Formats: sequence, structure tokens, C-alpha cells
Amino acid sequence: MKRIAVSITIVAMLQLTTISSALGCSCAVPRTPTEELGQATAVFSGKVMGIGFDVLGFLRGHSRYRVKFDVERTWKGSLGKNAVVLTETGSAACGYAFQAGERYLVYTYTFGEETLNTSICNRTARLADAQADLAELGAGSLPVSDSATGTDIGPGGLVGLIGGVPVLLVIVGFLRAARRRKVDLIAQKDMSGDIL
Repeated sequence: MKRIAVSITIVAMLQLTTISSALGCSCAVPRTPTEELGQATAVFSGKVMGIGFDVLGFLRGHSRYRVKFDVERTWKGSLGKNAVVLTETGSAACGYAFQAGERYLVYTYTFGEETLNTSICNRTARLADAQADLAELGAGSLPVSDSATGTDIGPGGLVGLIGGVPVLLVIVGFLRAARRRKVDLIAQKDMSGDIL
């Protein structure tokens, strides 16, 4: 019974996170590098050091990857040597398919959270494919410090953690109810004289 309850909970959470993916990605008309720079929160070049699933974002209904960068140059934003950027897990949801070890020019945005986000709808590209952007943007500058930019506990930092609490409470309540039902069934069997 417990396995069934957990399975149902996981399937329900997956269904909630795939609804936005089912709608598909629709991007506006592309901007020039200068226009994109003006709209972005931060713009930098860097090497992908790691890619992982954003677990706390998942608890808030998102299906995103956390991509850690070693920042090499910046054009906008006060970035340290490391940055964490979120992107949706699939291109149908506008997610960018980063590859570990590759170098990129990354245009990022924030949407009501502290965490940097990017997608296929902006000019983010492999550095080797971004030569026109680099020519228009200029040399850029070095990162400001060795501090990490972005949060290591998920989207929105503490807000992301707090946003996942209601989901966890629902899961715990569901599991406790299933356990109580099992205890009630055992008690009924015991009262009927069946051997346990």
C-alpha cells in the first residue's frame, strides 16, 4: 500500500511539471546582441562545470536543470568566478541543452526570483557559434570575485525551499493516512480472531 501511495504521488508530481512542457515553446522575434544585453540581468561567457536536476524547483512545480559555470568574462551583472543558471529540462519548455565541458556565451534573466535563468529564446549559444555577438559586445571584463553567484539550494534560495514545504506536507500527510489505514486493517483482522 505504501509503495502504491508513493508511486501515485510521484506520478502526480511529474504530471504537474509536464503541463507547461506540453504547451510547447514559442519565442518572440530575436533581438540583436546589444538589445539582448540591455534586457538581460547578466551576460557572461564560461565553461559548464556541472549539470544537475533542480530538486527543490521540482517540488515547486518546475522541471529544470541547474547548470554550474566557471565564469570567464562578463558583459553585464556583478558575477563571481562561479555562476549557477537554471534552464527548463526540455526544448519544448524552452530549455537550453547545455553540455558539460563546453564553453558558452550566456544571457540570463530573473523572473521574480534571485536565481539566473536562460532559455533557447534568447541569444545564449556555444562560444564558438557566438562570434558575431562577441564582436558586437566587445571584450567584456573579468569576474569581480571568487564568490559564487546563484543559489546552491534551488530557485529563489530560501523562497524556493519554503515554496516546497506545502508539497512535502501533502506527501507526508498522504503517507501517514496510508499508514493509519494499514494499522486499522491489522486491528480489524486481530478483532475478528484471524491469526496474524
